[in-house]
Amino acid sequence: MDFTSSARMDDPDVIRTVAHPARMAILDFLSAGPATATECSSTAGESPSACSYHLRTLAKLGFVEEVPSEDRRKRRWRLVVRGHGVPKSAQDSDEVRVATRAWGAQWVAMEQRILAQYIATEADEPKVWQKAATFSSAELHLTPDEVIELGQRIDALLEPFLDREDPAHRPPRTRPVRVVLTAFPRPRNPRPGPRNPRRR
Repeated sequence: MDFTSSARMDDPDVIRTVAHPARMAILDFLSAGPATATECSSTAGESPSACSYHLRTLAKLGFVEEVPSEDRRKRRWRLVVRGHGVPKSAQDSDEVRVATRAWGAQWVAMEQRILAQYIATEADEPKVWQKAATFSSAELHLTPDEVIELGQRIDALLEPFLDREDPAHRPPRTRPVRVVLTAFPRPRNPRPGPRNPRRR
């Protein structure tokens, strides 16, 4: 399977394979640049040999590739795709939806860990970055089509910044910034809580 930019996962077997927590952690880790299996093991929570297996599995799916090197003792791997997700067109399949729930659970867990790490270390960040960090949520009354349209419009806003993976295209003072969007129907029997919490 070959992806040229963003991996559109429409095969439930592929979704289940990627949904492994160590593989998702590795994909996230490689977004910062090429790394060895040993380097990936620190974030994946598995041994270097296990990470080598996960990297080979991801390579077979077309998500990563080995970096050409004369030193075969230190095999480095890099991302081939810019991102991955399940296209709306594939979600009419019951099997795809079941697999997507497993992938989604791992995605949420990973994003929660990253956010918790930031909150725990926020006081160590320069004040300009503390001020720049943005957290907000809103409860809107939308149709299913409007939810899809909202996601597409946000994707279009992000698009101009996606070519900055190449350091040559980055303005001064940039650093990786995590941008996360979730949009889903509120559960019918939600636990009580604050409405529209906002920070900054």
